[in-house]
Amino acid sequence: MRVVKAFCLHILFVCCAFTHTFSSSKEPDLFVVGRKYIYGRDHDYSYLWKSGHVESISEDAKNVWIRGITVYKKNVYLIGLKDGIETVWINGIPEKITEDTPDTGQLVDIFANESGVYVLKSALHKLYYYRNGKKTVVTDTGHGKMFHAQGIHVSEDDVFITAWLDPNMPKFSPATYKNAEYTVLLKNGDEFPLEEPGSAWIKSSGMLFLGDDSYLAGTNSRHTLRGRYIYTPVFWKNGKKSVLTSKFKSAKATALAVEDNTVYIAGSGYRDDHPKNPTALLWINGIEHVLSSGEAAAIKVIGGNIYIAGFQVDDNKYKIKFWKNGTELELPNMLTDFIPEYFFIN
Repeated sequence: MRVVKAFCLHILFVCCAFTHTFSSSKEPDLFVVGRKYIYGRDHDYSYLWKSGHVESISEDAKNVWIRGITVYKKNVYLIGLKDGIETVWINGIPEKITEDTPDTGQLVDIFANESGVYVLKSALHKLYYYRNGKKTVVTDTGHGKMFHAQGIHVSEDDVFITAWLDPNMPKFSPATYKNAEYTVLLKNGDEFPLEEPGSAWIKSSGMLFLGDDSYLAGTNSRHTLRGRYIYTPVFWKNGKKSVLTSKFKSAKATALAVEDNTVYIAGSGYRDDHPKNPTALLWINGIEHVLSSGEAAAIKVIGGNIYIAGFQVDDNKYKIKFWKNGTELELPNMLTDFIPEYFFIN
């Protein structure tokens, strides 16, 4: 049965090379946060684009910097800095993330469910998150390990965080520093190293937990002699690593979805180690499908329909892209001079 389904999906992607018009009544909502330059002003403005509707996040504030988006039950949550203050926007209304004096560190990711809003922060030697403004320290190594938090996901009462770390910090020897990095999945603060050493980037869009099964998708990277990077797309199920095959020299895995035991992973492919002219990709149970030019950033599968969101850069101009079952949808009311940064499909 699974073979028949995969074959049908392959035929679907081969045949769908046309562009269709987006219908807000038929398709899921696409949320895109980004920055728009306004001529005559000395700064950018942050905007939320929702399926053709444009909202200014903070028209009167120069120093707004958005760091993430999530949507839960029609409520839209953004995190970022507003005039230097760590802020969460709930349906456009800004609030301080916490009334406590914030620690040093960087806002990394946001997740929301019925138990609350979780905001992940990362400092050199500490990982912590806020749940509805209340702080929880996940790990604090003092001057030992160096952590780089990436994503947060909450399933039932368990808080999962992905991070890569260097246990040799603070030696900073280039050779040992590179070789010592490894990626971990933290469950309620307990470390579970993923198979094989090496640093990989795994955001919340690449994290999913169903029953006793964990699904992770991310990207390993390595330097080239020219000081650039070669990317390798990676998938983990229950901690076991699989490298996704690609016809491209370099490829990323950025988001995943699971439906009926079928794993869908969205990503991007590059012809060489230069991140120009990328191609959006989809892996279905490890089989690669090429979409069209652009980079994929988010994915959602609803009743067998596969939705992927991303962007394309052409002559320094950005364009939001949305695919349904491999067909690119023509989006309404596109912003000009808009740089999309964070995506969410709901």
